[in-house]
Amino acid sequence: MKIRENREMILSRLRGDVLRHIVTLKMLRLYGDAIDLRFAEDDQGWALLSLLPVRVSEFDRRTYADAEYVVMVDGTSSASKRLLLEGLPAVCLVIKTYDDPVRDFVLRRLRAKRVRSFVSLTLPRAARLEATPAGVVESEILVPGISGMLAHNGYLPSELATYFAAGARWFAVQDGGTYISAGLVFPNFDAVWEIGGLFTEPAWRRQGHARRIVTAALNHLAARNLVPRYQVRSDNTGSVRLAEGAGLREFLRMDHFLTRQG
Repeated sequence: MKIRENREMILSRLRGDVLRHIVTLKMLRLYGDAIDLRFAEDDQGWALLSLLPVRVSEFDRRTYADAEYVVMVDGTSSASKRLLLEGLPAVCLVIKTYDDPVRDFVLRRLRAKRVRSFVSLTLPRAARLEATPAGVVESEILVPGISGMLAHNGYLPSELATYFAAGARWFAVQDGGTYISAGLVFPNFDAVWEIGGLFTEPAWRRQGHARRIVTAALNHLAARNLVPRYQVRSDNTGSVRLAEGAGLREFLRMDHFLTRQG
């Protein structure tokens, strides 16, 4: 069994199934050299362990303030995954995984606790989209009324500025000239684009406005041959139903485990 680091080779392996590895690929794009990559392979395949200091990621710093590192594990060899996991530092860790052998290891060996779970959905290749609903406005220019709505879902001004510089686009529904529901699309990795930031003002909820925005966003991405990704907490059943109603289907479930080592 061989352990080595070669970032170009690692990216090539991950790109072999972009949607399965989308979380790691996005983190590599965002944080690059801040991530310690540990690669191993054997006659059964390969494994990659990515170790990111929690302080580097705004979301993880806010959510897991007591942890030292975010850990992600990808690959095809269970033996190599175990080898890499056994070398983890004995500190508080956030382990994010979609992989059953990794889940089993962190529960049994590390006595970790599952603290969150996220589902990712995309549009099946054969899916037929509804037409873009009338009345949805859109733009690639961010305006204060929209940025204020997106902030309800934790999008910071600096983060939005980065997304819109890279081609992000917002979609919204108005009532009497006032924005009442909004969302956006932005690049995640390669052809995969995120649909996120959905927010509807309380007085206008349960009227289908968010569904209209998602449908408009899907049509926008489909016209450009881009792959949509919609991520939501697994316990947010309303948002999951909304996505499924628009034609999206789950392709990945990412559990977050918190350890108390050290």
